[in-house]
Amino acid sequence: MTGAYGEALVVTELIKRGCVALNANASVRNHRSIDIVCIRYDDATWTHKSVLIQVKARRGRDFPTGYNLSESINIDQLNKEVKGPYVFIY
Repeated sequence: MTGAYGEALVVTELIKRGCVALNANASVRNHRSIDIVCIRYDDATWTHKSVLIQVKARRGRDFPTGYNLSESINIDQLNKEVKGPYVFIY
């Protein structure tokens, strides 16, 4: 299972849990920092919270994050580029 399949599974699970979830890759192919935009809102007040999610899905043991080794230890760069939590699917 890779790429779009993993993203579809996460979107489906978020929708089942009452969130609005949209795959960002539907308009920008393989966006580096965002795969899913997730919004949860209160029906009565329409106040909402949102989160940007990165999905990594693999059949094997490794989970490439999209960053090489030197980028993955550069905390300043990661703080600028990583927009939200990661979801790993194996």
